[in-house]
Amino acid sequence: MALLAVGAACAPPDGLGGSGGPSLGSARVTPVPPAAEGENEPLPKGAAGALEAFPTPVISSRAKIFDQQFIDAMVPHHQLEIELAKIAVARAQHDDLRVLAQEMIDTETQEISDMQVWREEWFGSSATPPMGGVAEIAALQGAADPVDAAFVDAIVPLHQQAMELSNRAVLEAGQQDILDLAGAILADQSRQRILMEGWRKDW
Repeated sequence: MALLAVGAACAPPDGLGGSGGPSLGSARVTPVPPAAEGENEPLPKGAAGALEAFPTPVISSRAKIFDQQFIDAMVPHHQLEIELAKIAVARAQHDDLRVLAQEMIDTETQEISDMQVWREEWFGSSATPPMGGVAEIAALQGAADPVDAAFVDAIVPLHQQAMELSNRAVLEAGQQDILDLAGAILADQSRQRILMEGWRKDW
């Protein structure tokens, strides 16, 4: 995405109006009268309550569509990662990797539950597309023990996919819950990937 650089050369020479528009130099300024007595006092309680009652901004249709697509992509993605992590918990040689795999199971199970609740609330159904990745699960199940390296090789690309989708969510999501979840996924999976890639080099 290109960045828009704004420099002094972009400003109109005779003020804010630019060509054909009014400039600050020629604008007639009307003096502001002194504040009347009591004008700067706090709003009455009823007026303040009316301001607080203003509705929150409406989420755009595009953002709503993205929120649903995010849930429909992330839930089966998490489900696949959980299935792979279960294999690592059962068969990995390194304690650190087993602990990390269990962390993935616990964290992503809760995130799936949250997303299903949101989907029901926002879109009328908690149902999401079925989990894919049958080949990835079969390959890890058939890998020779210890499965540590094979698990890392399978899970790191999935983490990368989740992080890419979460980066999009930071820019495109409408619901604050999705924004918060995307931030959590970016933090957790970035940390996990760094750990696993370091261990993979040592193994």
